[in-house]
Amino acid sequence: MSYYPLPKPVPVELLAEQFTLRPLCAAVADLDYEAMLDRWATRQYLAEGGVFTPQSNREAIREHEQDHRERRAFTYSVLTPSAQPPACLGCVYIESASELLSAGGADHSQTSESDAVAAARFWVRDSGLAAGVDQWLFAALRVWLATVWEIAGVVWHTDARDRRQARLFRDAGLRLWLSLDMSYGAFYRAPTGESASLP
Repeated sequence: MSYYPLPKPVPVELLAEQFTLRPLCAAVADLDYEAMLDRWATRQYLAEGGVFTPQSNREAIREHEQDHRERRAFTYSVLTPSAQPPACLGCVYIESASELLSAGGADHSQTSESDAVAAARFWVRDSGLAAGVDQWLFAALRVWLATVWEIAGVVWHTDARDRRQARLFRDAGLRLWLSLDMSYGAFYRAPTGESASLP
């Protein structure tokens, strides 16, 4: 089932001074893999016995590409600006909040109001955090989702262990709305009555 059906436009890119956002695809698989290894979450996963290889990453990217084509979910690679040597700085994921919450075990009272709302998350490689790449990206995404995408609002979800990103959300005025026992199970949104996506 399409989450974001025609004729709603799917943005093809987001251009900013510090980065470029483009749909994740096989052409950047090597860059994406290298960036994934520069993440605390990946290192934690590997330390716990998980397996993450270039091949498994390519397979995951193929699934993301298919979801993007079929408008079920949308994944964007965060790349260095074109004037710089190519590198991946992170990734952005946009999907149905209702479907994600249902998959995480939320009851209907928690998901019914999110039928037309997007769930967004992102990660930035560890080496980009000192330069504030996550702050630039989050600020740009909030405006992009509010002004370009045809959605009713946004809930932001993150790994509950990611204290830096949780602080970033709180500093922007978002509040912890829901916690679920799932990967990226902490959900933040604007207080009731305020825009869920505008700064």
